[in-house]
Amino acid sequence: PSETVRVGVIGCGGRARFIQEGSDVKGFHVVAACDCMRARAEAFARDLSNGAAWGVYDDFRQMIDREQLDGVMVETTTHARAWIAIIAMQAGLDAYIEKPMSLTISEGRAIVRAARKYARVTQVGTQQRSMPIFRQAIEIVHSGRLGQIISAGAWIGVNGFSEGETPTAVPDGVDWD
Repeated sequence: PSETVRVGVIGCGGRARFIQEGSDVKGFHVVAACDCMRARAEAFARDLSNGAAWGVYDDFRQMIDREQLDGVMVETTTHARAWIAIIAMQAGLDAYIEKPMSLTISEGRAIVRAARKYARVTQVGTQQRSMPIFRQAIEIVHSGRLGQIISAGAWIGVNGFSEGETPTAVPDGVDWD
């Protein structure tokens, strides 16, 4: 209803930084940052706010309750995205959800049901699917120029983190709840 869309970012890691650093959309204003590692949310706000006073949170529910948001960008780990997006939609917010939008098909279906039930605009990050180089590759495969395709492989990028075998205590400054 206005010319300004107020957005809160939930999950302030590398992908969120990458998206925000390239974001220059008229009327789109990030006004709050949230991460279960509050120090990461603070650094995100400090580095990307251009001096604006963003709200900083370690609990996304508090951010939704306190900020007057139009939408959220859910940039968390995959296993947390579905329930966060659904809670945001229940609160009347539109949602951009990083890919993959959910861990399971049933979670994805629940997000779709919530978007329809609460009449929320919802977008999933699928930038690569629409980039010209990917469209061109699909056209080449469909054209038959490569002959009959009988096998395909895909490289999946990983972030370089590994899981430890021994559980550790929750680090100071991290609120898993």
